[in-house]
Amino acid sequence: MLDDLSKQKGASYAREIRKHLSILFNWCVDRGICQFNPIAGMKRRDLKYNPRERVLELDEISAIWNAGDKTGYPFGPIVQLLILSGQRRSEIAGLKHSWIYKDYIEIPASEYKTGNSQIIPITDNMIRILEMQPRWNGGKYIFSATNGRTSSSGFSKAKKQLDRISEVENWTFHDI
Repeated sequence: MLDDLSKQKGASYAREIRKHLSILFNWCVDRGICQFNPIAGMKRRDLKYNPRERVLELDEISAIWNAGDKTGYPFGPIVQLLILSGQRRSEIAGLKHSWIYKDYIEIPASEYKTGNSQIIPITDNMIRILEMQPRWNGGKYIFSATNGRTSSSGFSKAKKQLDRISEVENWTFHDI
């Protein structure tokens, strides 16, 4: 199954499935449902996580910023806020109006990867970008294709467009 998933959806997807299966089987062992975890000790070098060490140069960041201007809503402002805030893609894409305060953004612990709330100081440029975004009637998300009901998605298409416009190669949103 992991071989098929790796071929069809990539190693990172298969790695996540393996992780969740291991958690499930450990739970089953703890409760006496099965005697052992069949995934324990599985060696899958092809699913090993390879940390990236890419550091964007200033001219690359500038090119990506300018590509954000040309990309437009919602991905242009998202990528610019990533550059200004240093946050993860999911936190910026999932920004809610209720998280924005006069001098900072607070991402609640329930929404942040570490389980701790995250306080992000707001700069003048961030305020300018946030004020330019549409305000949805009743929608809680700032960046949305559903009138604020859900957060933006579709980053792979946006990334291709940013790559083409910026002419920066071999980077990810995480590199920002």
